[in-house]
Amino acid sequence: MTRDHASVGNPEADRRTRIWDGVGVFALLYFALFAFHDVARANQGLLLMALIAVLRYPRELWALRGERMLRLTLLFLVYLVVRAWLATRAFPEQAAQIVDAANNWAITGFLGLVVTAFWLTRTRVRVEWLLGLALAGFIGRILTRLDWSRIGAQLQGFVEGPTRATFGYSAVNLGIWSAIALLGLLVCWRSFLRRRRQPAARVATAALWLACIGVCGAALVFSQARSAWITALLVLPLFALFTLHRATRSPRHFVAGALVLVIGGAFALAQVAELDLIEQRVAYERQTIEQVLSGDFDALPADSVGLRLAMYRAFWDDWRERPWFGWGPGLMERALDRAGVNAMTEERFTHFHSSYFDVLFQFGIVGALLVGGMFWLIVQRTLQSRASGQLSPEVTQCILGGLLIFLIAALVNEPLQSSNGGYLVVLFGAIAHRAHYRSLLARPAVD
Repeated sequence: MTRDHASVGNPEADRRTRIWDGVGVFALLYFALFAFHDVARANQGLLLMALIAVLRYPRELWALRGERMLRLTLLFLVYLVVRAWLATRAFPEQAAQIVDAANNWAITGFLGLVVTAFWLTRTRVRVEWLLGLALAGFIGRILTRLDWSRIGAQLQGFVEGPTRATFGYSAVNLGIWSAIALLGLLVCWRSFLRRRRQPAARVATAALWLACIGVCGAALVFSQARSAWITALLVLPLFALFTLHRATRSPRHFVAGALVLVIGGAFALAQVAELDLIEQRVAYERQTIEQVLSGDFDALPADSVGLRLAMYRAFWDDWRERPWFGWGPGLMERALDRAGVNAMTEERFTHFHSSYFDVLFQFGIVGALLVGGMFWLIVQRTLQSRASGQLSPEVTQCILGGLLIFLIAALVNEPLQSSNGGYLVVLFGAIAHRAHYRSLLARPAVD
């Protein structure tokens, strides 16, 4: 890691550097804790990290000038500014919405990722603790938003189905975050269940692990998010078996463990399937699905399936007019109004319920390549860090599995531009880039 030339051999400068480092690391941990708990506070942490980095460590930032993620970030920001400016000129009456959407894009991965990765290089805090703080913030939000004065009635509403759990997220995004949290708890089981000297400590950590699984599992079920259910059923068993394979020492032990896992999972699913809400959600819109499968797309009802198909049709009609550069940020609600989708229901939709379609509509193929490049670099750096031993197998699985859940769910939902979706990308991307940034910052600073 580089240090300011002025601080070399200067105790007072060294003390100031330690203070600034302490504040920056505090902002990093503060951001991680509130990434899924409180958007405003998470933004405060990001802003504080960015300000200290720019004002205090310009030499270190300059050492990153050739790094691919930073170059991609700057390229996307330039593209974002130009695209937003052109959109405000074409649609001046939508200027406020365009600027607001552009501001949100600036911290969805990209810039927030680079800033957070920079501060990760200046701390010895284990990345597992960073992910643990994010999990604690997520579970803390659920527990603090339960109505404890009438908890019995609230839980009964969740179990019987009339009420969908949200806890301040959208119901679908609650399901997505819960599935990702469950994946992390499964692959990082050693952190909770590893041997400890005191039996009381082993019991306490095992109880904590089971409690976290219970809270996240209940949140996933009670969100009633069918797309999150399907995604979890596709991804979680795969990673659970892979984790089991790594933990066992022989094929015989793996087969035995896999049988226990399959039987236990089947039993748990059977118990969950007994809930009325599962039957209701599976049966809901069955007729619409059958109508679509039969090829009849006319006069679809205004349920979630019918509305999504209407949104996708509206996306296609508009996007093919401007496939390369899109329409600009903040204009999706206008497109849905023009297509009559928002007139089909009392709700007002501001996006197409697909992160892929949203990116293509706003930024076209060019912008989609930039956003896709960000995810590609995160995966690439994750694999490189694992190959060099800088990233544990558990954290590697958390990142890759979490991104897989995220990207599958994004086919028919909008987690990327949700209130917390960008923070997930920031955390995973920063952890993936930590080792690479440390190697760059270890080089002498260039004047």
